[in-house]
Amino acid sequence: MLTSPKVLEKLKASQRHYEGVRYERLAELPAEIAETFEHFRAVPGQLAWSRATAPHRWGEDWLTAWFRASAIVPEGAGGGGLFLEARTGAPEAMLLLDGQPRGVFNEFHSHVLLTPQAEAGQSLDITVEAYSGHSFPGTMPNDEPIVVEKKGRTFEGLFLARERGEVSQFLFDLQALIELEGVLEENSLRRARILHCLEQVWATIPAFPQEVPEQEYLAGVAEARRIMEPLLASKNGPTAPEVAVAAHS
Repeated sequence: MLTSPKVLEKLKASQRHYEGVRYERLAELPAEIAETFEHFRAVPGQLAWSRATAPHRWGEDWLTAWFRASAIVPEGAGGGGLFLEARTGAPEAMLLLDGQPRGVFNEFHSHVLLTPQAEAGQSLDITVEAYSGHSFPGTMPNDEPIVVEKKGRTFEGLFLARERGEVSQFLFDLQALIELEGVLEENSLRRARILHCLEQVWATIPAFPQEVPEQEYLAGVAEARRIMEPLLASKNGPTAPEVAVAAHS
């Protein structure tokens, strides 16, 4: 079966929309901010803290902002994973829970797990360290200079959130097939089956999940995963090369 190249383009565009519904915000946390040029290896207690009401402008060359908040796990949020969404405005930020490092926010990680098994009424002491950055001329001959402006970062809030696990798994499954299709030989039978599967997925899911009721796009996601499952379960033959993966945070 011939598959239009536009199907892949449309699926990739739809992926971005489904990333937007991967997490559900539960509550915004009242936050405080403290700015410093000093470097701390633990949550600083001696800084001057003030209320950070979004949108809050901050930032300067070599400056670090610390954000803190206290949270109580709301009713109905217990029994599963609880995440923090930190919109600090910084390129990277680090989460500390009860004073201990727990993860990093960056362009690839908008949410970090607070606890895999939240309990209603549980108290959480949250701190986020966000580095504003520093100006430099670039690292290659034709690079444009990177300039960090004063008050050039915008804090947009700290939010408790929970993951829609079915959406996350759908995105992982879909990405695996899209990447596999991209590396298989053009006349591969497996590639043809993947393209046919992706065409079925595109016909199954709402393209814009934000525009339909939650139960509607979740039903589409569940059916799309059912369609993809046989291809994801297929094993390589015994002569296929082995791949090893090494990673770091």
